[in-house]
Amino acid sequence: MHTQLHRVHGRSRAFLDRLFSAKHTTVTAINAGSRVLITGAAGGLGLALAHASAARGAHLALADVRGDTLECAATDLRAHHQQRITTHQLDVADHHQLQRVRNEILEAHGGLDILLNNAGMTHYGRFDQLELADIERVLEVNCRGVVRGCHTFLPLLQASKSGHIVNMSSMAAISGMPRQSAYSAAKAAVRAFSEALAAELRTRGIRVSWMVAGPIATDILNHAGSSNGRVTTRLGPLLKRRGLSPQRAAQKLIRGIERNRGEIRLTISCELMYQLHRLCPSLVRRSMVVIDRLASRFEQPKQVP
Repeated sequence: MHTQLHRVHGRSRAFLDRLFSAKHTTVTAINAGSRVLITGAAGGLGLALAHASAARGAHLALADVRGDTLECAATDLRAHHQQRITTHQLDVADHHQLQRVRNEILEAHGGLDILLNNAGMTHYGRFDQLELADIERVLEVNCRGVVRGCHTFLPLLQASKSGHIVNMSSMAAISGMPRQSAYSAAKAAVRAFSEALAAELRTRGIRVSWMVAGPIATDILNHAGSSNGRVTTRLGPLLKRRGLSPQRAAQKLIRGIERNRGEIRLTISCELMYQLHRLCPSLVRRSMVVIDRLASRFEQPKQVP
């Protein structure tokens, strides 16, 4: 049954890709000479994308708010790859920093071919327990940071008369996750924004893709704020064990980019969630209530025998 679902999913996606392809479509390839900007590149999926892109011969502009960690990652990449790799300390919520990085990339790389808007964060907790400042920070980074990034770097892609923008949405955009209200809202906005942008730029030779993924085994929860530290402390190791590895996620995402897909749903679980939400949204909503109840159990102190 699982194998059959994979086959049906693959055939349906291939059919839709052919059906909606336009004569203006250009194939994106991350290869020798490609100039790739990756935000949130100091670790997790961003770092895995950097390694995968470097292995294909791409020149890299790596950006992250954690400057020291980013330099360590870049040093390791330079030890294994000869192409140009630059680092840029960047908070994607700061428009002036984005403009500075655009100028640095133009000077160091002469332009840009692929933009991977990967930077993101979360703050775990019930909505009524969150501070407004924490909610606004999640929206600033995960939503407005993507919009600002596209607006800042689009002229570089237009100058090269081709290019590809990739934004990171989430399965939480399909069905909002309890205790992740701000994160879900931001990712849903990114999904809708990316669809609109893809329609606008399609005939100008610039492709737009957006990734929809479930849990990826990164340190996002270790760096997350939380209204209850016990929850993130318990969920962090669980995410690392059960989530899709960043390396596999990066390879799947790059394959989706090179096939010029719009929405790139990384796993069969994402596809099932998408279809289930379309066919029976009330069932999905009830399942979210169950997840919220399970989450409340994590908030209780562990019982010591």
